Amino acid sequence: MDTLPVCPYCGMPLAKTTQRKTKCPHCKQPIFVKKSPDNPVKRMMTEHEAQLVEQQWAIYQHAQHCMREFGCTSDSYLNLLLQMESAHGLDDAPWKVEEFLLKGQFQSLKSHHDRAYAAWRLATLYNSHAGNFRPYLSVFSRETLLNFQVCNYVKKVEIKQADWGDICPVCQIGNGQQFSLAEAVNALPLPHVGCTCSHVNGAPGFCRCQFWPVLKF
Repeated sequence: MDTLPVCPYCGMPLAKTTQRKTKCPHCKQPIFVKKSPDNPVKRMMTEHEAQLVEQQWAIYQHAQHCMREFGCTSDSYLNLLLQMESAHGLDDAPWKVEEFLLKGQFQSLKSHHDRAYAAWRLATLYNSHAGNFRPYLSVFSRETLLNFQVCNYVKKVEIKQADWGDICPVCQIGNGQQFSLAEAVNALPLPHVGCTCSHVNGAPGFCRCQFWPVLKF
């Protein structure tokens, strides 16, 4: 004879195993039904247990992302996660892992194009977590210009504002300004000083303007 399922809170028997969120008819507490990365079988749990499972899924998905992007193994990811959790706490550990891996990748890159892309990713990462992102926006702009220098046919560049989201007055004024490539490398007018734009849901001041080559054929 099958054993009746019980409420994960009060332990009282339930008529059946529910497959979706419900309330216990006895204690009126919310019963959650979830599976976890280490157990594919859906099971009933308390709200606190459900929150822990959500954390497990977030870490699992972040681990998959890091293994794809940086080629790290699951063991090396877990070791890094434990180190970052010890130093920064569980909530900040995942993005601190990504910061560590991105910085390591950036140092090893030789191509200005690849370094610009890595700098942009670091800037957006810091922007999402209230970090100092502007230095990496500067690196992104400089590496973009240095990449143009490799192309002997780029002699002049133009500032173009982002084509999405709100654009602040500073970036609107700067839009369309042109510089010789040498002037831009020397002065580095991006990111704009005084910019109040934002990137997705991050902090303000994230200048999304970029240098584009001015080509004449």
